Amino acid sequence: MFAVDPVSGAVTVLVPLDRDQQQFYNFTVVATGVSNGTNLSASAIVVVTVLYQSPPLFSQNVTSVSIPETAPAGSYVATVNATSTGIGLNNSVVVFNITGGDPYSLFRVDQTGLVTTARSLVDQTGSYSLVSSPYVQSVREDAALGSVLLRFVAFDNDTGTAGQIASYTLIPGSCCSSGPFPFALNASSGALLLASHLDYGVQHLYSFEVTATDRGIVPLSTDVNATIVVLDVNNNPPIFTQPYYVSYVPEDLPPGQTILQVTTTDADGPANSIVVYSLLSGTDVFVINATSGVLLSNAVFDREVVDSYNITVQAFNPGADGVNLSSTVVVTVIIEDVNDNAPQFTSSSYSLTLRAPIASGTVLVQVNATDPDPRLNGTVRYGLTDPTNVFAIDLISGIVTLAANITVGSNYSILVLAYDLGSPPMSNSTFLNVRVPAPNLPVIRQSTGPELHHSARDIPSQSDFDGCHGLLPTGAGIRCREVSIRTA
Repeated sequence: MFAVDPVSGAVTVLVPLDRDQQQFYNFTVVATGVSNGTNLSASAIVVVTVLYQSPPLFSQNVTSVSIPETAPAGSYVATVNATSTGIGLNNSVVVFNITGGDPYSLFRVDQTGLVTTARSLVDQTGSYSLVSSPYVQSVREDAALGSVLLRFVAFDNDTGTAGQIASYTLIPGSCCSSGPFPFALNASSGALLLASHLDYGVQHLYSFEVTATDRGIVPLSTDVNATIVVLDVNNNPPIFTQPYYVSYVPEDLPPGQTILQVTTTDADGPANSIVVYSLLSGTDVFVINATSGVLLSNAVFDREVVDSYNITVQAFNPGADGVNLSSTVVVTVIIEDVNDNAPQFTSSSYSLTLRAPIASGTVLVQVNATDPDPRLNGTVRYGLTDPTNVFAIDLISGIVTLAANITVGSNYSILVLAYDLGSPPMSNSTFLNVRVPAPNLPVIRQSTGPELHHSARDIPSQSDFDGCHGLLPTGAGIRCREVSIRTA
């Protein structure tokens, strides 16, 4: 209802006031400050009294009098009375003025409403009708074309044709540079008609004059001022200032932060241009200030799960005349990546067993790591830590090769690193375990056969060497046991 400027302290009214609904408003204004490190505050109660203003009303709309044309200057003509029903300072003061119908300035009126002649009427033909109050009419902006808005009536106290009204003429004011004057006057009847559509947003007040002319040999005329007040109708929906909205936000934006602000315009008057903003979608992730249109985050974003949101914002316009209008706009929120994911190896560790000899440059294994972030934040590079300089890894492919001779009987444990190209980069590591065992050698073991012994024969037979063929020279003159060869 009211607002206080935090700097100047000025209190302003946000919506139209209606005394018929509420005559008084009480509220408290608090002023705060700091002095020598101490917080200070003071408050005041503000009482707002709604005053009622209305134009003064004449006791008679038309006062007709007759005076001789020989009446001297200062002669009494009539007394007009008017009262004001307004409440408040100066609202009951009435000031009288002659605003039309006296083209020759023959009359005057004082502040008591006393009308007298200002000079002699001799040689002035005819009589005059003074309009006691100007014509003022309120018209809804959606009034139908051809509607009769006002009817002007002039009186002439002359007799015969000199007392007949010949015509009424409309004299438009300088109000309508944006289009034609929207009213037409019937020259015979004095009826004012609506000739073109009204639009409160374009023009809400029209002032003009109407002249009535009699049929005298020397025609006389009188003028009157008229005002048409256009009443606002809620016939314009709120219009967003952009056809759509786009905002880029980082995925690590915390809840409660401003995304953007939507704004609207409304060609209707203040009472019919109030807008309330709301979300028709995306309410689980965003909230919007109903008054300001500021869109706020209301959840934690994860670009790897959802990389953009299309939400619909509604501007609702509750009309003072009971007509409610609304419009919508789409807001696209694009979540920008933050390097919040480290590369992950597809295996927790890698193990190899190598048999010497192996040539330098031999491909041993390819390690692989993935990163869900996009672009550079998800581009993976590889490295390893090998104090022996025996192994090498390709930076891009992760292929591990032999860079030098390996030592038989050794075990190697190599730290393999995967990192991304984000800023700052994130990394992860795993181990490559390499085992190089000694070569397998034959091992002689005894069988369960007979023990070695001397033969009675002087010359051994070939059967004596069955089972050890190739192990002893032929004709060695000894027997051998059966042997078998196993590998370690």
